[in-house]
Amino acid sequence: MGTRHDPSHRWDLLLAIQNPTDADCLSAFATTEGVEMLSEYSNIVARAAKVFPRLPELLSTLPTELVAAGVQATLSGADIFAPVNLDDVGDVFS
Repeated sequence: MGTRHDPSHRWDLLLAIQNPTDADCLSAFATTEGVEMLSEYSNIVARAAKVFPRLPELLSTLPTELVAAGVQATLSGADIFAPVNLDDVGDVFS
């Protein structure tokens, strides 16, 4: 059994995966280079959007760095669209 390539580190590793999953496609957007290189490939965006439905919206409205950061957060399990209670973090800025 060969090594599993991780496109979240280098987007081009997605090309080395014989049968990439939807999650592999999303992982390839975890770097700014991946966002820049893959955002025009509608088939890859569509597969990644199965895991992260708001990806197409982010690609059309945000800079590449923020898209990559959103993908990284999503891959780590964070809900980047969850409402935040600012009272919970108010003392951080005091």
